[in-house]
Amino acid sequence: MAGKTQTKTEEDELDSLLTTKGRVGFKTDGKSQAKANMAGKRGTPSVKARMDFLQAVVCGRGTESQRFKDWFPDFSKGGLRSGVQWLRDEMELPCWQNQSVPLIIPSEDSRQAYEEILRYMLRVVWHRAIAEDNPQVAAVRIRLETRGLQHFTRNARGEGGSKPGLTEWVIKTERALEWLERNTHKLRRCGIADCKHPYFIVTPSRKTYCSDYCKEVAEVERSKRRVAVVQAKKAEAVAHGAKPSRLTPQGTTTISEAAKAKAQRIRTKKRIGKGR
Repeated sequence: MAGKTQTKTEEDELDSLLTTKGRVGFKTDGKSQAKANMAGKRGTPSVKARMDFLQAVVCGRGTESQRFKDWFPDFSKGGLRSGVQWLRDEMELPCWQNQSVPLIIPSEDSRQAYEEILRYMLRVVWHRAIAEDNPQVAAVRIRLETRGLQHFTRNARGEGGSKPGLTEWVIKTERALEWLERNTHKLRRCGIADCKHPYFIVTPSRKTYCSDYCKEVAEVERSKRRVAVVQAKKAEAVAHGAKPSRLTPQGTTTISEAAKAKAQRIRTKKRIGKGR
């Protein structure tokens, strides 16, 4: 009960973030929300596209490709500097401080700074999810701050008096963040400690490692450890008077690989059997 009360209080605080005059300067009433929902249905990206976008941003790869061009504000039109500066200030709030995520100094370039701040905030959500530290509140805050950036931009361009509406990039980003709010339990960090892109979302085929490559690396490391244990036991046995084995380390590795291949064939046959 206490957790729910705390969440509600923080959500109320987030509502005030977007309704208090002088911060962002707009209010979302029922009609505006209904229009936003209709706009979202017209341009809602697929779940896979939302997942791919979130993983691309949080890992810092492929975000400048044509595929995600419409997921970011159009910085060529100007009017975004004040909004990005506001995001810089928001990033310094206590809710965005996390011991597992080093604080960054965003670039002077507005477009790059926006992506860096978004990446930083998503990583905080990821680590809060892994630690089970109420990640939904942080995810909600990112979504509302995305709205805030849009309205800062509209005001800077002299469009503050017109109907709010939602641009394409806001619709797509909001839908991704709404999915994130509901699925923080699927956020993971790769089991390979030195993985270059460790943040990923759980799927039926990926639960511990972010890619097939990392999964293979982990299997190789496990195989090496097994061989090392076997060799250590043999050395200990010889030291206590047992006869040394004639099996070479290469032979041990070959036997291990054969056993793994046999286990894989058995698993494949079981999957084929279930599919019939």
